[in-house]
Amino acid sequence: GYIQYHRNGGKIIEEEDFFIVIEIGHWLINRDAGLDDYLDAKISNPSDGYRKALELYEILDPTKFRKELKYNFYASRGLAYAKLRQTPSAREDFSDAIRIDDSSSDLNYNFASMDAQLGNFPLAIKGYKTALVKYKEAETKANLNANEDFEVQVKEAIIYRDLGWAHLLLGMNKDNEPTSDGTRDFTSAIDYFNKITNSSNLRKESPGLFAIANVGKALALFYSQGSTAGGIEIQNALSQAGNTPVAQYAQGVIDGKGDSIFGIQNSISSLIFGNIVPHDLDADKTLDVFHGYFYCGGRSPRIQ
Repeated sequence: GYIQYHRNGGKIIEEEDFFIVIEIGHWLINRDAGLDDYLDAKISNPSDGYRKALELYEILDPTKFRKELKYNFYASRGLAYAKLRQTPSAREDFSDAIRIDDSSSDLNYNFASMDAQLGNFPLAIKGYKTALVKYKEAETKANLNANEDFEVQVKEAIIYRDLGWAHLLLGMNKDNEPTSDGTRDFTSAIDYFNKITNSSNLRKESPGLFAIANVGKALALFYSQGSTAGGIEIQNALSQAGNTPVAQYAQGVIDGKGDSIFGIQNSISSLIFGNIVPHDLDADKTLDVFHGYFYCGGRSPRIQ
């Protein structure tokens, strides 16, 4: 297939040619994301791979090929856009892929993250909930559960984390409007964060995830109860977050020294909502293959 593609002078004639170009772009995205076989690669400018992938995809017309290839095209190009922080374009591509096949929890997660980056928190919450439902369905199908498999627990916790922050930021925005009240969203945020902070396993094995959930919990308590009423619980949550930069920032907000909405939203948009799932190895292979038609290097088989 690769030889035939080059014999054609790079022209897209057969479906295999279309597939090859998508696969090359996908490889570039994985390489510059530092994943799998490429973990030790020293890439001077990681965005080069994403840009080159987009250049390759410009020669493709997905309308001419069957839906499985269209799905791979939109899902993969969306990753390149997302990595380059071209969020509206990434959102559009993820949306087009979901219209073809909405079964992937990872794809729904990425779509929700684009809404979160754009500040569309109600849509982001809806998308994260959809991703969680689909992931739990996949867990059941694979006879796995979070109590027995730590990787499953972490993936669920990541979605809980993002749901918590989306509710928190939505509540903050509502509180900033004279006719809105963010109390219910703060309560929802605390509930989601508690699913992480109440786990001794996550505290031990995933300290970064545990810390950011505690920071979110502290802020949700602060905005819902105030620093006086929620003082002890707020400080306890922050102490669990350690001396991390985001914990220090949150402490400044609580002490009245920080920019309450824009600073937090910008920080979280980059730190959390910018974390998309770029590769099927990031999901449990028995649960969810994001790019089912790709060969992705190393351990990941090409699935026909």
